[in-house]
Amino acid sequence: MRPTDDPAEGLDLLEALIRALPKLIASGDLTRTVLVERDGEVLRPSMTLGMVLEQLDRLERSASGPETRDRLEASRQALAATAAERPKDYAVHLERELRSQLDGWRWFLEACERGEDACQDDFAAELQRRSRLALLLAEATRVGTDVDALVRRLARMDASFQAQTRPGPYAGPAGQSQHYSASDHPWLYRRPR
Repeated sequence: MRPTDDPAEGLDLLEALIRALPKLIASGDLTRTVLVERDGEVLRPSMTLGMVLEQLDRLERSASGPETRDRLEASRQALAATAAERPKDYAVHLERELRSQLDGWRWFLEACERGEDACQDDFAAELQRRSRLALLLAEATRVGTDVDALVRRLARMDASFQAQTRPGPYAGPAGQSQHYSASDHPWLYRRPR
């Protein structure tokens, strides 16, 4: 699924994902394919809760205009309502996705430790994974899910990442450096050695 710079398209996608979220949570699966129709085009993204959080975060960071902000607030409320309707299932799903993303981050770091090409080749995608982990952890905190052990695991992995990389210029979403500080998103300011 490609991110979009068109706010209206991004909002349409976000709203479709949030409408599908209760079924994703109820299914017990980590992903769900949804159909999103817009201007005669049919998109079939394989959604995850992390994808929903990323899309919401991306749009909130660049929101302008009262209609956009109203739609984003409605989306945020719909997300909260989904979490509130099935709190146990939501927490289990959130933790499962966190563990899955942590495993992927660990595999990337292990590839870097072995000096594999994947460290260079997958670096940008893995920075996105690390940003998704931050969003998932923030959501877990928001809904009161105990993820202390996962936070400690991520801290150990982040230390390994820091040891295997060097400082560098901003490497996050293009044109968005003003929204991602080095103190809050230090992984976006690192480069492979």
